[in-house]
Amino acid sequence: MTPAEQKELKAKIAARIKNDNKLRRAVRAWANANDVGTAAELPLLTKSVDALRAVRSLDADLFAELDTQRAELARSMEQQLERRREDLLGAAEEAGCRAIRRQDYDHVDCFRVTYRRLRVTLELGSEKWGTLDEADGRRVFDRLIEARAELDGLPFSRDEFFDIVKEAVRTARAKELARDGTVAIRQLHPLVVVERQLRDQGFMKQPSARRFSDYSMCQFIYDLARFGREGWLTGRGERLSSQTPNMGTIAARGAVTLPMLDGPGMGMQSPQIAKLWIERT
Repeated sequence: MTPAEQKELKAKIAARIKNDNKLRRAVRAWANANDVGTAAELPLLTKSVDALRAVRSLDADLFAELDTQRAELARSMEQQLERRREDLLGAAEEAGCRAIRRQDYDHVDCFRVTYRRLRVTLELGSEKWGTLDEADGRRVFDRLIEARAELDGLPFSRDEFFDIVKEAVRTARAKELARDGTVAIRQLHPLVVVERQLRDQGFMKQPSARRFSDYSMCQFIYDLARFGREGWLTGRGERLSSQTPNMGTIAARGAVTLPMLDGPGMGMQSPQIAKLWIERT
């Protein structure tokens, strides 16, 4: 069914039920859906058809048109699922974006992409960025690029980031959270969140939940990767040093894996980090 035919069908149904507020509410979400994608429109249409059938307010011909569209949407979704990975990788290639296909997952830009039926999961290094239900690979790519833009959208100063981490390490030592001068990275993250907040003049002047700035683990490890992209040394004779995890730490989810970004400081593999500390060079 073409977009024009879909529009005509929606207009027919709207005209048929215009005097029934209950039915109008039941089909409103589907009737107002515009370019939401097959995966999103199919359940809306199904719900509308069930609502209309329950009151038997439409004639057989109109129901036949609705069932035809629902069947076409279901068939379209199956076809999109079959080619979703190819469409995602194709969209990445067209955009000049790094994309690597593995057996059970893909690496696209800085994300690891896994699939389970309709569900798509985006992972940033060791952390889950989020999930979406989407059959269209090009829509998945669009969302992935939006996610990257959100990460890049947080202002980043290499010197300021180092100073925040350094102060968080100092706090960990003061609170005896550091062992041999090193701090477990998952213990360091909340201290980094606090230190960032202490530097927010608006929050310090008028502290409130509304003024609190979220700083997720995803953003933290992304910023670590941004820092390391140019190397782990500062221009002040200091270095942000890290310890790779052992198998026990990995199994206990005590470590993180940084996302792969381009840059001379990142090496050929995604760095795994169990602990961080500051040392002079």
